[in-house]
Order: sequence, then C-alpha cells, then structure tokens
Amino acid sequence: AGRMLAWRQMIFILAWPGLVFAPFFFRSLSFLTKGQNWQDKAEVKSPPLSQGTLSLLVIFFTANLALTISFYGVINFIPTFMVDVKGLPLEKASYFFVLIAMGGMMGSFFSGKLVDRFSSLLVIQIATIAGIPIIFLLTLAASPISLALLLILFGVFYSGVFPPQNVYLADLTSIYVRGKIYGLIQCLSILVGAAAPGIIGLLADHLGLILALQLSTIPLILAGALFIYLIKSTITRA
Repeated sequence: AGRMLAWRQMIFILAWPGLVFAPFFFRSLSFLTKGQNWQDKAEVKSPPLSQGTLSLLVIFFTANLALTISFYGVINFIPTFMVDVKGLPLEKASYFFVLIAMGGMMGSFFSGKLVDRFSSLLVIQIATIAGIPIIFLLTLAASPISLALLLILFGVFYSGVFPPQNVYLADLTSIYVRGKIYGLIQCLSILVGAAAPGIIGLLADHLGLILALQLSTIPLILAGALFIYLIKSTITRA
C-alpha cells in the first residue's frame, strides 16, 4: 500500500475512522456525566488511601510495568524479527504488525465481557501468563500462517490486560483519587514502554534476537506471580 499511496494519504485513511466514531464517543460521555454534580465532588476533600490499599497499588503497578516491558519490547521488534530471522520481505513483514492490532481489538472486547463475569485480576493473570508460551512459539514458528495466528493471539492477550486493569483500579480506589491513579499508571507505562525496546535491543546485540525475545518472558513470569499474590490477598481481605 505504501508504494501506491503517499504518506499523507495513508495518514488520512488511518484517521478517518476517528472522525466517524468521535460523535458517538462524545455522546457517550454526555450520557455518563448526566446527573452528576461535579461541583459537589470538587468540594469534598479526597480521603487518604489506606496502607493496605497503597501496598496493593504498589504491587499492581510493579506487575503492570513488568508486563509492559515484555509486551512493548516484543511488539517493537516484530518487523525486525520477521525480516532478519524469518527472512520475510520488508513490505510483507509490516503487514504482520497489523495482525497484532487486529488481535488487540478482539482482546479488548472479549476481556471487557469476561471481566463482567469473572474477577478482574483473574482475567489479567490469564492474559499475562498466556503471553509466555506465545512469545516462545513465535521464536520457533516457521510457516507464515503459524506466525500470523500467533501474532493475533499475542495481540489478543496483550490488549486483554487493559479493560480488567481499569476495573481493578476502579474497585480498589475511591472516585476522588481514581483519576490520579489512572494518570500515574499511564505515565509510568509510557516511560517503561519507551525503555523496553532499548532493553530488548541491548540483549539482541549480545545474545541474538531470538534469545532476547525469549528472555523477554521473564518480566511476564514476575508479573504473573505478582497477580497470583494479589488474587490471594484479595481473597484474604474479603
């Protein structure tokens, strides 16, 4: 597509869905805020977080940043991996990146439905742990079809983390500090996500790209263990 269209045309094509869905988005915002008195909320002093809640937040943030290192690091090296390791042409390798986005859309949708029925931490834990074998299989798969399916699954479980993450934080914190918590975790995720490709790149320079991607599962293992601890802590508190 890049050979047939200029970059301005490509940006326009990718941006137009936002123009279509923006009115629906703002309409939903007006529905959500209808009847809420924001002046009263601003006048109420924010209650301090309890020590137990702070401890759970620190553990959750640590787990979230660990999985961010793994997922962001792998995503940024997918095109390079497809070209240098799998020997695909550059123009075809770029299409494989789109498969992650396709899986991401499905993952967000289905995890959002699952979190309405099951524990948010359980959904996050499954998505996190499932990423471990998928990354290993990506480094071992040979056929384009296998790679495509694995990348879709990778996108499913990567994006499947976000809806239950928001639900968990909403349940754990009060409405008066929730915005700060959301902003903080997003800020830290961006910072760690920016550093993740550099970490994987350094490993790839010294150990090779395949081993670097396989080692990127270590933070996922840590995150999975922390989510298990959070689940047990939640059961104990209940």
